[in-house]
Amino acid sequence: MELFSGKTVVISGGAEGIGFAVAQAVGSEGMNIVITDISTETLAHAQSKLSAQGITLLALTAKVRKEAASR
Repeated sequence: MELFSGKTVVISGGAEGIGFAVAQAVGSEGMNIVITDISTETLAHAQSKLSAQGITLLALTAKVRKEAASR
């Protein structure tokens, strides 16, 4: 869908569950994907799975629960 193609989305908690499903859905529509997660291991697994589906993404370890942790 051209509406999403080339746009960028940042998904916190994107390594599993609903966040991962959203990453798959919008990635398959041609969006640029940035996923974050607190778990480095889970994030690496998600990045591998999405890349295998042909989805290009940037995966970053982040904890967004506390403001000070994002600085």
